[in-house]
Amino acid sequence: MALTAEQFSELALRELDAVSRLARALCRNTAEAEDLIQDTFLKAIRSRNTFTLTEVGMRPWLLRILRNTWINRANRSKLEPDLLQPDLLEQLPEVSADLAFEDWRASDTRLVQAIEGLPEALRTTILLWAIEDLSYKDIADVTSVPIGTVMSRLHRARRMLADRLGELASEHGIDRPASME
Repeated sequence: MALTAEQFSELALRELDAVSRLARALCRNTAEAEDLIQDTFLKAIRSRNTFTLTEVGMRPWLLRILRNTWINRANRSKLEPDLLQPDLLEQLPEVSADLAFEDWRASDTRLVQAIEGLPEALRTTILLWAIEDLSYKDIADVTSVPIGTVMSRLHRARRMLADRLGELASEHGIDRPASME
């Protein structure tokens, strides 16, 4: 079913919060995240005719565009020479690592720090699963990896978080399963 421009825009705007959360988690910088969000929606609009609406909606498609755009930017920036001089770097304001978790400010800082400390692939996977509530299949589509890799990454992320957050779990009366010990 082909969508009108208005229908497409309405569906896309419903996913703005999800796109914003992932952009902030990936970029860890509000200005970069805003640029990434804008680029994601521009690319989505340009590719509107290739989008096919399914029962899962537009979220996985938009998140995949976002992630691919972020990866392409990261690869491009590795190739570009660093134009900033070291003495200018000292004058730049520090960006707090918790910017990626603005939506979670009420969360325990230990939880935020534990998630922030995960390797990028594990952090992205756990956020897509826990925050965006995507299925394994949708996470696999967004991250361009097999479902088995998604399952493995989730297992490793949970194990790392369990190891780092044992004290927090005890405070909240949560026992670690024997399989995690």
